[in-house]
Amino acid sequence: MRKREDVSDAEVADSIAIGEIHPRVATLGEQVHVMESQTGQKVSRLKEIETRVQQVESRVDTHPSGQMAV
Repeated sequence: MRKREDVSDAEVADSIAIGEIHPRVATLGEQVHVMESQTGQKVSRLKEIETRVQQVESRVDTHPSGQMAV
């Protein structure tokens, strides 16, 4: 026979709330991982664009008339 343990509504509510924390934390952890990955990809792309802009700038010769010659 099992021993019956009386618990208050507050203890039950706390237990349920604690049980719900792990899945929520896991979901947030996954979202953070995805965002970190996306951020890394965006930073890489921005660096590529910056390099291309620098390459174009180094090729551009501004004439006295204000027009650019490539």
